[in-house]
Amino acid sequence: MFKEPIIKKSEGKHSEANAPRENNSKHNFVSLENSDSRSEINNLSHPDLLPEVQNHIKQLWKEAENISNDLKKLQTQKRTNETLIADTKLKTRLTTILNLITESKENNRVELENIEKEKQPTEYISEEKALQEIEKLWKEGADKSSVAIGLAGLDSPEAWEMRDRLLKEGAGKSWVAEGLAGLDSPEAWEMREELLKEGAGRGWVARGLAGLDSPRAWEMRDRLLKEGADKGYVALGLAGLDSPEAWQMRARLLKKGADKDLVALGLAGLDSPEAWEMRARLLKEGADKGYAARGINGDYITAIAWRLKRDRELNDKKI
Repeated sequence: MFKEPIIKKSEGKHSEANAPRENNSKHNFVSLENSDSRSEINNLSHPDLLPEVQNHIKQLWKEAENISNDLKKLQTQKRTNETLIADTKLKTRLTTILNLITESKENNRVELENIEKEKQPTEYISEEKALQEIEKLWKEGADKSSVAIGLAGLDSPEAWEMRDRLLKEGAGKSWVAEGLAGLDSPEAWEMREELLKEGAGRGWVARGLAGLDSPRAWEMRDRLLKEGADKGYVALGLAGLDSPEAWQMRARLLKKGADKDLVALGLAGLDSPEAWEMRARLLKEGADKGYAARGINGDYITAIAWRLKRDRELNDKKI
């Protein structure tokens, strides 16, 4: 980094009766010892200094040297009120410049730290590590149904193997079904069918369809409604869906008495005019504000579901 300028002081007495008095009538002439610093300025090769900072400090040093030269000239002149006033002004400006150089270096340091932080990638947990940590907690006594919910969004062979083990060891089938939210893989559909055969709650299976806009998902929703699934749970399972089919089903469910709070919760992730109109309507009709709030970004299931849907769509566009 740049060396701070070295200030030399030489003291001298003045006898003018009307001259300004400084430091008990002693006047200090200031000069800038800049041989080393000038060499450093002329050979700027500092990777830790941003280009704009280098240029700014160069300009400040140039001005500091000019002031130093002016101060030296004053030493050769007769000391009068005018020269002493000029000397004071020059020294004040020189001090200001030195402070600006120090401030520029500090700002440069902070900016470099911020740049370095931006370079560091966010460390998101990998699916492999997530499964390892979930397995560890399960072995330490974590509730099996909670573990099943914690697998939401995970579609690897290891995740499916863990779901199978959870079911064998007594995890709630309905919880496992809800933890399939956002998953549209063959394994997910096979497990949904098995869970329904084994008595999983139809409403919970419907909740686990959040984020799915495929023909198979719509077929299952219609089937679940016919088999008595809770209408509110079906509405909740529409999270992330902004298609005509989704809006038609929401309208139909409300007419049949679906819980308005759950309909609001099932709007998670949607920013369309229709979504905001429905939120406003539901609130006017008495929907709970807390559920409406949860239905903006989503909760532990719906937030994952609509983001999975978004990511799939973005990947499809790239292809």
